[in-house]
Amino acid sequence: MDAISLTNSLSKQVTVRNGEVHKAKFSKGLYVKFKSYNEEELTETPTKTGTLSPEFNFSKVFSFSAITQEHLDWFENGCITFMLYGKQEDSVPDSRLMKMTTKVNSNLKPSI
Repeated sequence: MDAISLTNSLSKQVTVRNGEVHKAKFSKGLYVKFKSYNEEELTETPTKTGTLSPEFNFSKVFSFSAITQEHLDWFENGCITFMLYGKQEDSVPDSRLMKMTTKVNSNLKPSI
């Protein structure tokens, strides 16, 4: 089926304003990735560091030179998925905990 052009063009702006994360280990860097209709590559916001409530204020304009029925179907049933990524800082394990074990010591005698 041939695509039928319904209008000449359309532009829409997508804005990622801010985010919020509740685990401090992710404060080393937060960024968002997303893509719109028929895009091959993900769009990525700049990385924000030192915060769990980043203000991205990132916008991207998506332009379509001609709107077809396929576009209309996507606008009605499709979606843009936003993925929030966090660069984490792993803490150094407590050396005392590293010596702990879950093995049963067979030398221990039950006390009564």
